Amino acid sequence: LTELNLSSFVTTKVTNMSSMFQSCRSFTSLDVSNFDTSNVTQMQWMFDECEELQTLDLSSFDTRNVQNMKYMFWADVKLETINFSSFDTRNVTDMSYMFTSCWRLKNLDLSGFDTRNVQIFDMMFYGCVNLTATITISSTNVNSYSEIFAGRAAAGGGSRITLNYTNTTSSLVDQMIATKSNESNIVKGILVS
Repeated sequence: LTELNLSSFVTTKVTNMSSMFQSCRSFTSLDVSNFDTSNVTQMQWMFDECEELQTLDLSSFDTRNVQNMKYMFWADVKLETINFSSFDTRNVTDMSYMFTSCWRLKNLDLSGFDTRNVQIFDMMFYGCVNLTATITISSTNVNSYSEIFAGRAAAGGGSRITLNYTNTTSSLVDQMIATKSNESNIVKGILVS
């Protein structure tokens, strides 16, 4: 499959979209703008290994009930842009491997990501060599962030991942940054109330 017309899909009662497009390696475009995701709680592996996708517009997604986003874009090796300007991540507990091996991603707007309930960040930015992004770490319940910046994350020229923090997560952010490799440009950002 290189394309798929999903314009007639009615998804108002869907609660689980995990693995929906997993390993659709030949998709060059995917229009999910008509999806009603207001009841979805699971989005893990949803787009992983969509190796030919270059852009993905998820701006119409309502993610207020989503709890799991692990591996969501894993190994989307040609993906350059993702629009998730409407994402509400306040209930997400697992963001592990979310962007792993997205080598071509250059700029991600994660400013709207609410990480207050995230417990697992393992390998979230692994291999994102060219990425520039800022994310606020606000969860005090993080129990795992192994290799979050491994695979030369933000090692490409001019790329940088900035971690903003809260009063209660400042030391956690320091610990996360301490795991980076020498060539990775991972910096501590600003205090966010």
